[in-house]
Amino acid sequence: MPLTPTTQLISEPPAHGRTFTDVLAHSSGSAAGFSANSEWLSCPEKSRLRAMGLKHKGWGAAEKNELNALEFGTLMHELLRYRVWYGHEAAVGQLTAWAPELRDSYVKAALMLATYEQTFPQATEPLRFLGVECEVVTNIRMGPDDPRPCFRSVRYDGIVLASGGPDTAPQLYSLERKTTARSGSMAGYTPQGMVQMALWNSNKALVDQYGPMRGIIFEPLIKTKNPSCDRVPAYFSPEQERLALTYMRYSENGTVTFQQLPDGSYPKMLHACWGKYSPCDFINFCHEGVTGDYLLNGEEIE
Repeated sequence: MPLTPTTQLISEPPAHGRTFTDVLAHSSGSAAGFSANSEWLSCPEKSRLRAMGLKHKGWGAAEKNELNALEFGTLMHELLRYRVWYGHEAAVGQLTAWAPELRDSYVKAALMLATYEQTFPQATEPLRFLGVECEVVTNIRMGPDDPRPCFRSVRYDGIVLASGGPDTAPQLYSLERKTTARSGSMAGYTPQGMVQMALWNSNKALVDQYGPMRGIIFEPLIKTKNPSCDRVPAYFSPEQERLALTYMRYSENGTVTFQQLPDGSYPKMLHACWGKYSPCDFINFCHEGVTGDYLLNGEEIE
């Protein structure tokens, strides 16, 4: 079913009365965009295994009695979304209501939310939100000589206006929130920033309505013993945006084309296997055929 290009931001408030289990069940990323291009380009085999439903048992974090990284990220995104719509105290109240479902992660989330309010008090918030957790679809063309639409979408954590100075009109940014285990560079998210700017700025209807996107404000929430929050503006050149659109056009349906191997797998990208900080979660599965540490769609692999 073809997608329709976005001409108006649609930002839905979070519904009251949901359990955190409900939130996890209905959370989703972009239909295409960042995950379908930057992760696939980084390692198509990892993307294929994830799409199959393969997970390392350690992702469940059951032994630690806490949420895994993806679940915790979803929790903080939802709490901050709740905060934008209903206020900080309401977000704290929602976290308290979910406490029985969060196990030991409740304390970490409560400390992080308190730190966030200390760092960016809502009463003096300098950013004006135009949209929260909204998805944007852009029908860029497949190529200069190919008029077919190459539909791509991206889900923005926040679309915000930031003051450009006393004599300058407010400028539009993507506010991208990251829950991370360590402080450090946001350079790993360069492909995501390129994609977010390129897809927005290639959608003429949105640019005409709200203005061009000037940059990405990465907002890392650090999950250390002493939680911290920061905002790191990043800017991308027109050449980077053009490169991002080139990646978008590798295929029509959000899947970059690589030569598939006879066994159905895709090339293993060695730069991604060992990663910057730690080995890939699938390294034993890909390189050694180890199955005992993995679940497929939640079930033990026989």
